[in-house]
Amino acid sequence: MRVSRALCAISLIFAPWQAFGEYQTICYDSDEFSVEGQEICVTQDPGDASDYVIYFFHGLNGSPSEMGRGDMLNYINQIWEKELPGKKPSIIGYSLGRRSNLAKPGLIQLAMEEIFPKIEADYLKVQPKFRAALAISLGGWNLFHLTQHNASFFTKAAFLCPALAPITPWSSSAEIAAYRKRTGASWLYVKFMLQGVSEAYDNNEALFRPFSPYPLMESHQGSFGDLYIAVETKDEFGFQEGATHFAEKSAAKGSKVEFHLRPGGHCKSQKMDEVAKFLTIHSPAQS
Repeated sequence: MRVSRALCAISLIFAPWQAFGEYQTICYDSDEFSVEGQEICVTQDPGDASDYVIYFFHGLNGSPSEMGRGDMLNYINQIWEKELPGKKPSIIGYSLGRRSNLAKPGLIQLAMEEIFPKIEADYLKVQPKFRAALAISLGGWNLFHLTQHNASFFTKAAFLCPALAPITPWSSSAEIAAYRKRTGASWLYVKFMLQGVSEAYDNNEALFRPFSPYPLMESHQGSFGDLYIAVETKDEFGFQEGATHFAEKSAAKGSKVEFHLRPGGHCKSQKMDEVAKFLTIHSPAQS
C-alpha cells in the first residue's frame, strides 16, 4: 500500500476541562488484492495503543476519512472517554470509491478474510480484541452484506439510514409505484437509486440476484449480531421500509436490535451521541 495523502493531526478539545490529545489520520490508496479503487483511512491516537477498532463505511459520494474528523469522532470519544477511560478506539475507514459497493462476487469474503486482517496487521498498533462498525446509507448496504457473510466479525454494528429496499431495477412498474405509495418516496430519488443499482451490476439481474437483500434476510441462518438501526420516517428513497424489515427479521432470528424511527428526510435526524453509546464495547471484566 502507498500513502496517498499527507498525515493529518486532529486536536480534539470538547470542553475546557476535558481534552483527548491528538488523533492522526493516514489514508492509503492500494492496489493489493487487485481491488479497483480501494482506499483505506486509519485514524489512531499515537499515544494510545487501543485494542478496540471501529470500521466505517461511508455513504454515496462520501469518504473513508469522514469518521476521522468532526462530530462523529467527537461524540465517539466523549462517550468512550467517560465509559472506558484510556480505551479510545482506532478507526478504519474502508472504501472502493464514491459509489463504494462491496457486494460483488467474492469481494465480501475477500474483504473479511484477507483485506481487513491485512489492514489490522499492517497499520494498527495492537491487534483488536473487539471490532464494531458504523455505516451510513450506501455504507449500510455494504455492512449488511458483511454481517450476512460473518455476523460474528463485528461485536456491534450500527446502521444509519441503510440503503435497503425491496424493489430493484427489474421490478415491475406496478411494484415500484406501490413502493412509492407505501413509503412516500420521491420519484426522482427512487429513479436515481434504481439507476445506480442497474449500473453497479451492468444492467444484469443475474449478477444482482445473489445480493438482493430481502431474500438474504429470509435465508440467513442465525443472528445478524448486536445491531443499532436508525432511519427517518420521510426518507426520500423509502429506506425506512427496508430498515424496518431488517430490524424485524434480525430480531426474529435472534439478534439484539436497537431500532429507531426518526422524523425528517434521508439521514437528516441521526443522533451520533446515541450511536457512540451503542458502539461502546465493554469486556466481561468491565461489565
